[in-house]
Amino acid sequence: MEQFSYEIDSGISLSEIEEYFENICEKKEGKHKYTGKGWVVELVPEKPRTFGKISLPRTRIIFSGNKEICKELIKNYRKKFLRVGG
Repeated sequence: MEQFSYEIDSGISLSEIEEYFENICEKKEGKHKYTGKGWVVELVPEKPRTFGKISLPRTRIIFSGNKEICKELIKNYRKKFLRVGG
């Protein structure tokens, strides 16, 4: 089983990300760590990005575990939080 680690710098609000992983994890460890079968996700809140009056949330998401399982988890995460401007 090949181990894997991947990070995403997300602009989605921490509360939305937490809710998503709380719904799919088998176990929540501490405040921002979620585990499932073959995967672990850690959320690291960062300072918001500020552009003038606009402030965007920032959360670093660290995926680790079985490579194939994590790749599928990342794909599903990206689909869930796909945003289109307009």
